Amino acid sequence: MKMFTTINFAKMRELGLSLEEYVLLDIVSFFDNGYYASKKTLADHLGISERKIFRMINALIKKGFLKKDGSNLKVMNFTPAKMAENPAKMAVEPCQNGSSTMTNCHTKKENKKDNKKNTKKDKFEQLLSEIKKKAPNLTEAQINLIKDFYEYRKQIKKPIHTVKPIVSYLKQLKKISDEGYDIYEAIELMKEGEWQTIKLEYCKNALEKEVKYVW
Repeated sequence: MKMFTTINFAKMRELGLSLEEYVLLDIVSFFDNGYYASKKTLADHLGISERKIFRMINALIKKGFLKKDGSNLKVMNFTPAKMAENPAKMAVEPCQNGSSTMTNCHTKKENKKDNKKNTKKDKFEQLLSEIKKKAPNLTEAQINLIKDFYEYRKQIKKPIHTVKPIVSYLKQLKKISDEGYDIYEAIELMKEGEWQTIKLEYCKNALEKEVKYVW
């Protein structure tokens, strides 16, 4: 079993992978001819439940990052290990106006990208500020949950524009926790099913329908 992983955080975010998904892909990619191990081995190595390993594998297969080859798993497309060892090289493109000053052209493009990033960041900070007014005692863990939900909604092309869905999301997570469920496993269920939000009844139904994964 591979004992360490080099993480390219920028690429991880670009591909919409969680840290645990990234590490799992890196473990599988280490074996050129495919990888075979029990769910328990992977769960023990990553320090998470076998149920979560099951969901992660299915989610990564659905996303096109993993495929089954007999009883083995294989990584598709770029692997985390290769991305970390071979960071993408910047391609120099000519300016549309034909200018020979490549530095100026590149700077303009980078400025546009930076402005878009700042606008998106400002939008999230604005929403977070509104939520803090209603719930001034938000913990760091809750803020991270909000940010993760905000980014997830962008990934499924259902961006959040008001605080209402975020407040509802936090309330449902509390209900799920009060019922004795692991909220992080519930969040994985939401992402796997590409639900717009999370609800206690959704989680209960999904868990009842869960079929044991054999490989």
